[in-house]
Parts: sequence; C-alpha cells; structure tokens
Amino acid sequence: MKRMIMVLPAVVILFFAWCNLMQAAGPHESPIGDRLQSPPKGTGYPVGTIVKAEGRSELYIMVPVGRAAHIATLQIINCLGIQNRQPVVISKQELGSIPSSPLLLKSPGGNIYRISGDRKRLITSPAVFERLGYDPASVLQMTDDQLNCIRDGDPIR
Repeated sequence: MKRMIMVLPAVVILFFAWCNLMQAAGPHESPIGDRLQSPPKGTGYPVGTIVKAEGRSELYIMVPVGRAAHIATLQIINCLGIQNRQPVVISKQELGSIPSSPLLLKSPGGNIYRISGDRKRLITSPAVFERLGYDPASVLQMTDDQLNCIRDGDPIR
C-alpha cells in the first residue's frame, strides 16, 4: 500500500508534464517525433540526399545539421557508394538558401577527413578541427572501404 501511495504522485506528475509538452507542441505537431524522424529544419531533405540545382551539374550531399556539402568528382561519388542515387533537382534559389559545409568524413577509428577535390585530407587534431570552425555534427560516418577508395592528400595541420 505504501508503494502505491508513492507511485501515484509520480504518475500524476508525468501525466501533467506530458500534457504540457503536447500543448506546447500545438495540435498538429508531435513534440518527439519531429526531432527523431524529420530532416533538419529549413532543408526538408534527409541526411544523405543528393541535390543539384536545375540546369547545373554540380552535386551536393545533405549532411547533418541541414547543410549541403559539394561532391567535387565522380570518383568521390563512386567511393561513397552513392552513384545510383538520383539527385533531387531543386531551384538555384533553394540550393543557395541551404547553408554549405565542406565534405567531412569520419573513419571507424575516429579520424576525420576533409574532402578536397578527389582527395581526402586528414585533419590532424581536434584543435585544428576547432580552429577551422567545423561543426562536429556535420561529419558523415564512413567505412574503411569507402575511405580507402579515396586518394590521400596533404594533411591539414
């Protein structure tokens, strides 16, 4: 009986907290589902989507935090294993409104590379990464096979 008395207030508190969360979200929004399933606000495109502007040949991949990273060469597209994905064609204005990011790739071992042209350049330390102003959330996780397919460039110190 004592346990029941202690559990009941906790259930009531959780219920009211949930009601407040639902009310803050509005009648047609899910306060949890939007954060778990939707692409970053402002882009409308999930991570990994390939986009290009109408009338242009340059391809971009959507990276976390709603940014677009330019994919400079067919070699990089093949190494990333995205050659069979159809790009989403968008207006030049829409592409221009999406913040850009360098293409940053992370190995299973934790090394982070910046793609420059057809080469991967090792970012030599967390201090260098921070000095360059990169966002850790915009890094794409890759496999060793994907990264080994990309030629090495000069490290970034």
